[in-house]
Amino acid sequence: MTKVLVVDDSATVRFEVCQTLLAKGYTVVEAEDGHDAFTKLSADKQIDFIITDLNMPVMNGIEFLRKVKQTPELASKKLPIIMLTTEFAQSLKDQGRENDVKVWLVKPYKPELLLLAMNKMLSAQLTAKAA
Repeated sequence: MTKVLVVDDSATVRFEVCQTLLAKGYTVVEAEDGHDAFTKLSADKQIDFIITDLNMPVMNGIEFLRKVKQTPELASKKLPIIMLTTEFAQSLKDQGRENDVKVWLVKPYKPELLLLAMNKMLSAQLTAKAA
């Protein structure tokens, strides 16, 4: 089963996202900021997917993704990434895209849209691996 790293400084948002994923059979790992997420991602080689917030203390979502991209053993996994944030500025979306964000969802989010985006990304990843 797919293991998802859910990164958000809001315990409430993390809880909501995790409940949505758990209800669909995903395994989840929670992180409260980018630094925590990087530590957990580095330690857990079974993580298959990242959902991260942008605005967080210690290390924000873009800083976290840059660090992942600069770490060869993590970058080589080419994990699907969704940015789940209150931000919608094009300049931030561009920074996200530069750091491998494939989907940008604005809070408050609809669980069905999150799941749809995940399913499409996971299907595309499976298709690419099979080719």
